[in-house]
Amino acid sequence: MKNDSGTIIPIRYESGNGEMMVYGGSLLGLFLLSLAVTRFDGILLLAAIAAFGVAYYYAPLTFRRHPPLQVSPEGFYIEGLGLLPWSKIAGIRIYNKAVRNIRNAELYLILHAPIEKAVVREREPESWRRYMYSVWKPVSEGELTVKLEPLAVSPEQLGDVIRARIAEARKAGRA
Repeated sequence: MKNDSGTIIPIRYESGNGEMMVYGGSLLGLFLLSLAVTRFDGILLLAAIAAFGVAYYYAPLTFRRHPPLQVSPEGFYIEGLGLLPWSKIAGIRIYNKAVRNIRNAELYLILHAPIEKAVVREREPESWRRYMYSVWKPVSEGELTVKLEPLAVSPEQLGDVIRARIAEARKAGRA
């Protein structure tokens, strides 16, 4: 990941992440649905709906065309939230958590304003997308967290690029 201030850097989900949940949930749902239909069993039908629900929830992990994050000259774009201009980001912190030997890094974005005022929404998220997996969640009024473990990026590299873009925006604001 290079920090060229004039380019857009898409950050995608790591290949293979979530595919077992999506494809396995779909296959299990189809199997349970076929059993429920042939046996007229309501419990199997509910189990099939639950399996399809799991596949639906994790489906964004298999989307390749729409990256969940983008670093652009204008700001930091988060799918489902919108664009955070560099001038609205006060700073970042990367927290490393570990479960056994598995690293789960999170990026905390500290904003100059509440999330609603800091975000430039390009479009409202579709209602069907609200119930799917998302890499971000608000922590407080002016802070949000982004899960980095399902993404195909090094947390340190992403942090360095974001810090450099914030510094460039501050420099440009003073000049």
